[in-house]
Order: sequence, then C-alpha cells, then structure tokens
Amino acid sequence: MKSRLANKFDKTPSQVEIFGSVAMNSRICLALLFLGFVIACSSTPGKTKLTRKQLLIHGRPWLRPRPNVEKLYKAASPDQYIASKVDHFDSNNTKTYQQVKPGSEAPGAWGSAVQAVVRYWYNDQWYQQGGPVFLMLGGESRGNPELLETDQLFWTGLARDNNAFTFLLEHRYYGASQVADDQSTGNLKYLSSRQALADIADFIPAMNAKFNLTGPWITFGGSYPGALVAWSRMLYPNLIYGAVGSSGIVQAVVDFTGFLGVVTNDLNAYSPECGNSLQNALAQVRQLVTTSSGRQQLFKGFRLCQPLDPNNQDQIAYFYLNIIQNYMIVAQYSKDNQATRVILPNGTHDPWHVLGVSTAPNSEAYPIIINGTSHMADMYGDNPDIDPPQLTAARQQIRGHVNSWLKAIKK
Repeated sequence: MKSRLANKFDKTPSQVEIFGSVAMNSRICLALLFLGFVIACSSTPGKTKLTRKQLLIHGRPWLRPRPNVEKLYKAASPDQYIASKVDHFDSNNTKTYQQVKPGSEAPGAWGSAVQAVVRYWYNDQWYQQGGPVFLMLGGESRGNPELLETDQLFWTGLARDNNAFTFLLEHRYYGASQVADDQSTGNLKYLSSRQALADIADFIPAMNAKFNLTGPWITFGGSYPGALVAWSRMLYPNLIYGAVGSSGIVQAVVDFTGFLGVVTNDLNAYSPECGNSLQNALAQVRQLVTTSSGRQQLFKGFRLCQPLDPNNQDQIAYFYLNIIQNYMIVAQYSKDNQATRVILPNGTHDPWHVLGVSTAPNSEAYPIIINGTSHMADMYGDNPDIDPPQLTAARQQIRGHVNSWLKAIKK
C-alpha cells in the first residue's frame, strides 16, 4: 500500500510532476510555482468546524476522513479552569493579574486578581470507577475540546476500551490559559516547558481530589506536547504511570536545516524527477530575486502585496518560506531520557523525526519508527481503507503496551 505521502501526491499530480515536463525558464517557473499554490489551496476541503490545528495535524486534514461533526460537544465538559502559579520555581513570586476570561468554573470572581488560570476539559462518558485516567496535553495553540469528544481518534478509542476518564489540558499562554495580563518580554519568561510541566504536576492531584480518581494516569501528546509527555513521565513518575509521545521533538536545534533535508528525501523517494524539478524551480526564483526586473516578475506572478525589497532580508526569507511550505506540509503532516513506560512513535516522512528518539534508552522505553508516515500519523483513528500496514502495526504495538501497563496494575 502506498504511503500517505504518495497518496497526497496522487491527488494532485500536476503539482509535483508538471515541473519535469516543461523547460524551466523564469516565466514558466513563476507560473508553475503559482499553480502549486492554487492546487494546494483547491485540494483542501471546504471550511468545516474542524480546522487543521484542531486535529493536531498541522496542515494535512485531507489525508483522513472527517470526524462525525454531528456528535461533537455532546460529551465534553464546558470550559473548566484551575488556579495555577505564575512561577512554580520562585516561592517569593506573588504576582497577580486581572482575570480576563469569564467562566463559571474560573477561580475567583470575574475581574478578580488571580495568580494564573489554566483551562481544561474532561469527558467521563467511558469511565468506570477505578479506571485509568488519560490526559492529552495541549501545545502551541488554543485547546480544542473536540479532541476528547469522540472515540474516533486513537487515544480516545483506547480510553473507551479501557474505561478511562479523559482530560485535555491547555498549555499556559495559549487560549484562555493565562498567567499575565500582557505578553511583554518580562512576562514571557514564564512561558517555558518547565513551567508547563509543573502545571501538569499541580493539575493531576487536583483532579484526583475533585473527581475522586484513583486509577493510574497516562499522558498523551504529539509534536511539542509529545516531548512534554515524555518529560512529564521522567520528572513526575510518582504522578504519571505511562506516556505516549507521538512525534515528540525532544531535541532543540537552532536553524534546523535538517527539516528540509528530510523533505527533499521524501520528494526524491516518490519521484527523483519531482525533487530535481522543484530544486531547479527554486533556483530560478532565487535568481529572479537578485534583479529589479526579476523582482517585478515575482511581484506580478505571485500577486504580492508589494514588490520585494532587496534590502529587507526578513521579507525575502518569508517569501521563500511561503513558497516551500506547501512541500514542507506534504512531508510533515531529543535529548535522551531515562524515563520508563514511555512510547515514542515517529514517522520517517516527518521532518521532525530527526529530533526525536529512535533508539531505546532503556528496556521500558519504546521508540517506534513507522516507515512512510508523517507527523503524528499514529494519533488518528484506525482506517483500514488507507492505513499502510506499518501504521496499523505501530498502533497495535502502542495499544499492546498501554493495555499491558494497565493489566499489570490490576494484578
């Protein structure tokens, strides 16, 4: 069965094959790259309630069947809020800010001074007393309760099968989870993974007390939250029994050129002619940027708001990014740790997998390399019609590990 990358290209063959059939002069190059934008836009579904980030996929909603939107928000709780701290590591920090998000569950009255609030949602429709607790961690976007509403996603399917109580915790500084009344440079120092992990450590005991939960906690997340779940298990093993960190980016690399290296390899694996043609087209664009007449061609060909300024390197870099990101999205969508009971799936077509964990640091950590799949592909629900066998096998491994953890506790 073809990989998802191949399936995506099959849907829009002219975007990746047309370059090889025409001489690459500058005028045709512009036309074809612009056509790539049009095709990329026209190949996406029409607007629905489910956006790209809402499905944690960052740009590839067309690769999977849409969840049943008629079922959404029938079981997820309304917005919930829990008081938190501005700085978990400085007991002398007593900063407060004026709460700007109203809500019946928010700590303090509307407009009152609070230290910090973190938003969350829960779904107890599958829960049986004493069952496990599954926590999905939010990342660098506002939280979306649709992620725990339906059992059509892989992690909620696991929750249904194991009678789990499910939570979604929004990341500080995103959505309604705020710790300051502005985002000045001084306040942004509290936006860190260490502070977010400490939010989790406060959240778990609070929820155990509020809902009388006695079962083990397993954390889930993908991409940046995939790294958070691995770190959370390492830092707080007394609170978190296991973790599934899909496409977890656990290494920090400045100027990560390796990302586009993986994109190039993905394109060449599908069609060397495609990869070479794209490189030639981009070389033509770089040449056009260097001359006044060339920049005028780019201005007209791409319908830019204003001509490119040769002295504005940020503007030119952003222009390049807008061209190449169509191909980055197609391909996409670690500090070693000694945590145990951690599952770390990564797809080989995901450019971020280079920064993930590929070898087991111990006998109870399970990196799973999924050949031919992209960013967080394992987080979707099963779809036998289009899932490649290796993705199905990876999900079976994840399901098997989680089930074995929970069975061990029952014994």
